Amino acid sequence: MIFCTLLKKIKSFFYLFFPNRRLIVCSEKGTSRCFVLSSKVQILCTFTCIFIGVFFVVSIARINKLSELYFEQKQQINHFSMMYRQVLSNIDIVNEELKNFVDLVDVEDGSNEHKKVLANLALLQSKIEDFYKNNTFNHKIEMLRKEHLMVQRDLLENQVKQYKQKLVGEEQKYLSLKEQQGNLVKRFDNVIQGKIDDVNSNLYGVQKTLHSVSFSLNKYAKRKKKKFNIGGPFFKEMPEDIEQLTVDTINIRDKIDYLDSLNYLKKIMPLGSPLEKIRITSVFGAREDPFRDMPARHEAVDLGGIVGEPVFATAPGKVIKAGSWGWYGNMVEIDHGMGFRTRYAHLDKIFVSKDDAVQEGDKIGVVGNTGRSTGAHLHYEVRVNGYAVDPVNFIGAKRNVFKN
Repeated sequence: MIFCTLLKKIKSFFYLFFPNRRLIVCSEKGTSRCFVLSSKVQILCTFTCIFIGVFFVVSIARINKLSELYFEQKQQINHFSMMYRQVLSNIDIVNEELKNFVDLVDVEDGSNEHKKVLANLALLQSKIEDFYKNNTFNHKIEMLRKEHLMVQRDLLENQVKQYKQKLVGEEQKYLSLKEQQGNLVKRFDNVIQGKIDDVNSNLYGVQKTLHSVSFSLNKYAKRKKKKFNIGGPFFKEMPEDIEQLTVDTINIRDKIDYLDSLNYLKKIMPLGSPLEKIRITSVFGAREDPFRDMPARHEAVDLGGIVGEPVFATAPGKVIKAGSWGWYGNMVEIDHGMGFRTRYAHLDKIFVSKDDAVQEGDKIGVVGNTGRSTGAHLHYEVRVNGYAVDPVNFIGAKRNVFKN
């Protein structure tokens, strides 16, 4: 039970730093495809890079250790060779002096002391000759040892070469993987930034309209998400390439979140058209009142139509008014969330009720001539946080935004 709980905590820890990421790739033909980079793939790539890095460090340490061992053995061989040559030289000197001494004492003398000296000299010469014989054997053994050490040295050199070759290969793989990863990050960044630029460009009219009522799409889309209960020590230092890759990945994640927020705004904003055919008979803003023949503010657009022509909801939402409402006549008002509301007035018939949930394109009624109206048309309002804005820019944006 404890192991399962610990395993779940470890999984949640990794999924927190490696969440599933959606990647949008655009082709030259103008189409786009969405890919999901799973947490498992991200974790596998990260641990692969770590493994290659560890192998790189261990290989360097192993090569250094073998090089030190080779250098130490080479120094020992040179030291023993020098001592061996010095001993042979000393023995040769002693042998020459002994021969000279023998020549000096080698005279006719029958005394016992003379004979004893000659016997000792002969014994010493015999020992020296035995030493030379044994030394020749030892010399052969020493040569064999040297050859063995040379073979070991060659083997060590071959191992060092093999490790260096493997190290070069792994380093090339690591550099190639890092380059591919960097190119992929840059490509995703360019694709997502292009999408964001296209959306912002096509929503320029809507943004300009919303600025008049102090509503900023960018401010909403860049809102900070709620932080989880996390913490830990702050370690600023990290390799420059890893730090840059981490920064680029975080920027891409922020841009994906920003694009997701724009997608959510697209779903709730009334960017659609309430009629199949748009024919504006009265614009938004100041105009001459048709009943009083004097200037008045018109907080909607009037769209010409015929009685019975279907009226559609321009975005998903909840019906908050459905029925007769003063000068509006038969009217439907829909709350789309985030402060966006739409009104459809002068309807002949209403097909929805209060508290109904509607989707974009649902038929909510038909064009009529009810209320304060001079003829069959649709009075269409868009309100943001209680303020009326020009619906024309919203209707026009629907044709260009989020085609793909």
